[in-house]
Amino acid sequence: MSRINNREKVSLLKYKISIFFISLILIIFITLYIKRNEISSFNYKIIQSTSEKYGFILKEINILGLKRITEKSIISNINYLYDRSIFLISLDKIEKNISNNQWIKDMTLKIEYPSTIMINIEEKKPIAILLDNNQKYYFLDNFGNKIDQLYDEKNKNYFIVKGKLAIDHTSNLFNILEHFPKLNVTSAEYIGERRWNLEINNIIVKLPEDEIKSALEVLINDILGNFEENDYALIEFIDLRISEKTIIRLKNKENIEIFKEN
Repeated sequence: MSRINNREKVSLLKYKISIFFISLILIIFITLYIKRNEISSFNYKIIQSTSEKYGFILKEINILGLKRITEKSIISNINYLYDRSIFLISLDKIEKNISNNQWIKDMTLKIEYPSTIMINIEEKKPIAILLDNNQKYYFLDNFGNKIDQLYDEKNKNYFIVKGKLAIDHTSNLFNILEHFPKLNVTSAEYIGERRWNLEINNIIVKLPEDEIKSALEVLINDILGNFEENDYALIEFIDLRISEKTIIRLKNKENIEIFKEN
């Protein structure tokens, strides 16, 4: 009995090895053929039927990296590929079919033989929300570009950008704010089509047209650092528009002026 079992194991092993080499040769042959020749209807049928015989047809699509994008929205654009020969599937066409999704920043695709396609998607990361002149909300990326319209009011966990022509200047503002990650900015309003007001810790901070980074350095090092958090509630706004001095308006209408040291 043991000899029979050993023979069966050897036969099974030889069979698996044979299938492996046949599959390998098939992959190499069809890949080279497709690269060198246009596929006629007749050749298409041969490749399809041969692939079906040896199991080289698409059975599974795995998608990684999804957070906001639904898997269904991706699959719906490429589900016609199921049961097609894996050698007759163009990854470039798949990428083209799904790249129109506004949340996709980048993607990589690969075939895992014999029957799987892997899609790894990198989504865009919103960093703010635009309130436009029509009172519609849009997610913005770090370049100040619209990603998608926001319909769910509960999703506003980003600071709000608003004001006429604000979207044309958000990229520069975002680049500057990257240097100040600890600033608790809750809104940014573009004023008079020329400068920004920020809301930080429930305080309006009036920024100059130019030298925004320098103004924010003054805010952090010379102003906010000299106040306790409990004092923030007493402040109406901080005016940084004049480089030589800072004006702090208290809610009791008193002004505190801090002059820049030479």
